[in-house]
Amino acid sequence: MTLATWPFVLDEWTTLETLHKTGKSLARVGDGEGALARGAAQVREPANPALAEELRQVLRHPHPRCLVGIPRLIPDTPKHRNWLARIDSMLPFLSPDVQYGSAFLTRPDSAPAIRTPIYARRLVALWSGKHVALVAEPETAILRLVQRTLEGGSLSHVLCPHRQTYAQIDRIEREVLAAHADIALLSCGPAATCLSNRLVHRGLQAIDIGSAGGFLLHELFGAANTLRVFALGFPRTGTTSLAAALTQAGLQVAHQHPRWLHPTELTG
Repeated sequence: MTLATWPFVLDEWTTLETLHKTGKSLARVGDGEGALARGAAQVREPANPALAEELRQVLRHPHPRCLVGIPRLIPDTPKHRNWLARIDSMLPFLSPDVQYGSAFLTRPDSAPAIRTPIYARRLVALWSGKHVALVAEPETAILRLVQRTLEGGSLSHVLCPHRQTYAQIDRIEREVLAAHADIALLSCGPAATCLSNRLVHRGLQAIDIGSAGGFLLHELFGAANTLRVFALGFPRTGTTSLAAALTQAGLQVAHQHPRWLHPTELTG
């Protein structure tokens, strides 16, 4: 994979400002969604032909008011080489006719420049003061974040499971629409990519927010929301599995890679 073969991707600030200025939705696609689009399984979703086809449709033919976020290849950032090695398989599902935004809108591990209070305030401004429909698990950092940043708005919490959310996507879509919200925030794994595109067809702006709660809580409310854990003796695959589980629990995860020690820094 080279930079020359990857499509142009809007940077994180431009992606965010596009959402503000146009009211578009955001559906994010990473390597997990790429695997599912190929027909493979992912940690939160089993292989599913219907999910694979819907993800491919989102990537190639999104609604005109749905901005699709894909990885932005940013040299000299901690995970750049990791992304270069993992995104080849996504290329067949991309279209030269689609302008892609950044999937790293809420990923400071891959786009470190967004780790600032100014950026965090601009991001939460998408929903502050509005009636928000939040699709998330019962106890997550994103729920705490939205509760603390409503600023006169209101919240309808639509519950989703940790795994196999796509099997319930029709029920979740109905409940989001029944809330009559101004905006939907989706923190429900790969199903969020499909749900964002579905909801814009129904006239609702939807943001695939991912596991941004820990990062945003830290930037907005400070070190009181920081927890650091050192995982000793894990093989690389073990650390990745641990990080995936902690991220889905609402914690922000970053890796360091000494030969014999894999400390994981968490902000939650």
